[in-house]
Amino acid sequence: MCPNVQLCPYCGVNPRASDDHIFPEFLGGKTTIRACKPCNDRFGHEFEGAVSKEFAPIVVNLSQSGLPSPRRVVWRRALKRDGFDCDMDSDLNITRSRPEIERNETGAIKRAMFSVRDATRFKREQESQGKKVEMRIDTIKIKTADMPRSNYDLPLGTEIRRLAIKLAIATADHMGTSNGLTDQETREILLNNTVNTRVRLDLAIHEELEKMRPPLSHFVYVKGNGSTHKSYAVVQFYGIIQMFVLLNDGAFTESDFAGMASLDIKQGYVERFGQTDLLMIPEAPIEIGYWKLQQLKLNWMKKINAELKAAFGGDDNIVLNLR
Repeated sequence: MCPNVQLCPYCGVNPRASDDHIFPEFLGGKTTIRACKPCNDRFGHEFEGAVSKEFAPIVVNLSQSGLPSPRRVVWRRALKRDGFDCDMDSDLNITRSRPEIERNETGAIKRAMFSVRDATRFKREQESQGKKVEMRIDTIKIKTADMPRSNYDLPLGTEIRRLAIKLAIATADHMGTSNGLTDQETREILLNNTVNTRVRLDLAIHEELEKMRPPLSHFVYVKGNGSTHKSYAVVQFYGIIQMFVLLNDGAFTESDFAGMASLDIKQGYVERFGQTDLLMIPEAPIEIGYWKLQQLKLNWMKKINAELKAAFGGDDNIVLNLR
C-alpha cells in the first residue's frame, strides 16, 4: 500500500474513503472524520440504529419539554390508551402499537386501525391486488398531563459500548491523535462485538468534566498517558448515561494528550471540540457492591434531574433503572 495512504482510525486496515460523523446523525452530529467505507456502513447497521431505538424514551421526554429531536424517533409501547398499547413519537403523536382489524361475516376486512406507516403499507398492498381502500388519518397529540413518566432502563448492551468506543476514537482522530489509541482487546469489541469489561457504566460524578459540558449534552473526554501507557475515555449521552472506556491498557506509546467533544442539544445541537487538561479520572470499577451501587445510582439520578430542572423547570421526570 502507498505509504501516503491514511488508514481508517477504527480498523487500522482499510484506507479512509468516506466521511463518518463523530457524533452520529441520530444524536444531531454534523462534524465528520475520514474513515473506511466498510466500518462506516457496518457501524450504522450493527449498533448505531439499535442505540437510537434505546434512546427513544429520553428523546420523546425531552421533546415534551420543548427540545426538538434532530430526527423523528418512536418510543414503542410508551403508554396505554383505551386499553391498547400505544407508541409515541418525538412529535408527541400517539398511534396503536399493533394493528386492530375488524372483519365482516365473510372474513373480509371491514375496518382496520394502523399507525400511519403501517396503514400506508397496507393500502399499497391492497391496491396492488385491485382492492379499493379508503384511508383516513387521525393524529392524536399527547397532552402534558398524559405524558408518561420515563421509567428508563439503562441500555448497557454491546451496542452502546461499541458506540462509546467509536466516539472516543473519532474524537481523538479529530484532534489528530488516534495513533496507538486502542489495543487489540478494545478493537475487538468495536469491530467484532466481543464481550469485555473494557467499557463500564460509570456512576461517579467527575466534577472537572461536569464543568466542561453543557447540561443534557453528549460529551466525550479522551486521554492518552505516555507514562502509564494507558488511554481511556469518559463518554456521556444526554448527561444521563456515562460510560468509562479503557482504550489501551499498557501499550499506549504516544505523547500525552487530552481532548474533549460536546454536542449541546439544548443550544441547537452545537458541537465543540478542543484540547483540554490532563485530568486524573479514576478508572470505573468492574464490580460494585449492592449498597454502594444504590448510593451511586441515587446521586446520579439527583444530578440528572437537577439538569432537567435547570433546563426546563418543573418536577423530576426521569426514573433511572439499571440492567
